[in-house]
Amino acid sequence: MHVYRLYVPVQPKVGIVSLHGDTAHRLINVLRLRPGDAFALTDGKGNEMRSRLIKAQRDEALVEIYEVTQPSREPKGHICLAITVLKGERFDWLIQKAVELGVREILPLLTRNCVVRISRDDSQRKQKRWLSIAISAMEQSGGCVLPIIHEPTSLSEALARAKHFDARIMLHEGAERALHQAVGELVMAKSAVLFVGPEGGFDDAEVEEAVSHGVVAVNLGRRILRSETAAIVGTAIILHHLEKP
Repeated sequence: MHVYRLYVPVQPKVGIVSLHGDTAHRLINVLRLRPGDAFALTDGKGNEMRSRLIKAQRDEALVEIYEVTQPSREPKGHICLAITVLKGERFDWLIQKAVELGVREILPLLTRNCVVRISRDDSQRKQKRWLSIAISAMEQSGGCVLPIIHEPTSLSEALARAKHFDARIMLHEGAERALHQAVGELVMAKSAVLFVGPEGGFDDAEVEEAVSHGVVAVNLGRRILRSETAAIVGTAIILHHLEKP
């Protein structure tokens, strides 16, 4: 039986809570739940709260949380996807699919071959939109951990942030090693950051800068993939290896 799941940053404990605004609207008018109907809430921090609707009013939903659990639906490995911002809906699609896979952080990059130009105001507006997409993807996929959606930043800044990850990998079609060979060596790794460039790829100077920061440049084989496709394929391969005992 399908269970509706909503992200609400409430305290994860058994009891009665009153939900207002958009959350109440979704429960009552979008999902059309009625008193007695069951659903689940998540705080985005790993907790799932099994709940039922007690009372529905125009702008308020009275809800009983009757059980709090920490379901093990998240990947074992912590992955940060650092990818150049793509045009239009392609980046929205990428965020949705990355969150469905279980990516914990998304770090939008502004690289030399990036065709998207983002002002300060645009950055905040886009980040808010991306977070909304991430929330929906988390709810739909049964996740209970809301990924961090960072503000767009430069490759240099991203490389500085990446130092604490066990593995640092960059997709580059000119690399000699294949990704499956590189991740096969991540025996003890518990976290990884994956750098993905735009359609034009990272330029040579960017690759050299990344390698100087301990990043391993790899390819995905003979085929040339679009950036969003390469990001999802690379993420899935890395997650598979990080899941190994």
